[in-house]
Amino acid sequence: MIFNKVTALSLFVLAGSINASGQHDVRFPGGSDGDIDIDDGSSNRRALRSGEKKGKSGGRKGSSAYLADLGEFGKFSLYISKNDSTMSWDISLKNLDKIDPSIGSTLTYHLHAGWPLDEAYSTDQCGSTGGHYDPFFGCGSASGQQGEDGNCEALDREGSNYMCPGAYDEQEYDKCEVGDLAGKYGGLTINKNDKVRKSVKDDPFPAMDYHYYDGDASAIDTDPFQFASIVFHRAGGARVLCGKLVKVE
Repeated sequence: MIFNKVTALSLFVLAGSINASGQHDVRFPGGSDGDIDIDDGSSNRRALRSGEKKGKSGGRKGSSAYLADLGEFGKFSLYISKNDSTMSWDISLKNLDKIDPSIGSTLTYHLHAGWPLDEAYSTDQCGSTGGHYDPFFGCGSASGQQGEDGNCEALDREGSNYMCPGAYDEQEYDKCEVGDLAGKYGGLTINKNDKVRKSVKDDPFPAMDYHYYDGDASAIDTDPFQFASIVFHRAGGARVLCGKLVKVE
């Protein structure tokens, strides 16, 4: 859906489902409800965090858990706390030289909107996972909200002025796409043994549990209001490893 550019842009499709009256029910992180006007300043984006419970630890206990089994290359585990107030994740990668001996020393990584593959992971078909999960219009150049079917143009956020800091900054992280994990907490360093280890706890700008998409692989669905996969990129942006996120019951 594309919205026309207006002075005040009221978006009812931020994070919800359509109710009986045909309108979208909007739910923000932490479970608060309501509509919100979006402009191209940061003040309204901070309002999206109105349900955040600062100082409280979500952690992993009692969280919704998701696992991307990357086979011989390791795994990625994601945890979304109750009420969608925080998320945490663990990364354990190995054998990265088998993907490409010249893969380099750093990776970036993001939650992506789609997974149209039958396989649980891939090293050569990651281009099919769509754009970044971006339900609150951070609008980096790879956001799923970019392009003719997206909403970033209507918000004057076409990627060139993306302000995500690339490392955790309490005053700036809400300028990021929710799915830009590297933008919020920095990239990954590949050690001399071609391994990566990283854990992040209690990210206060989380994905939402009900945005998880576990669709039919035959249907290519890359709605930017959903997350379905994790994608790792080498320096320069090429996608080198990706995996389907499976909810662990």
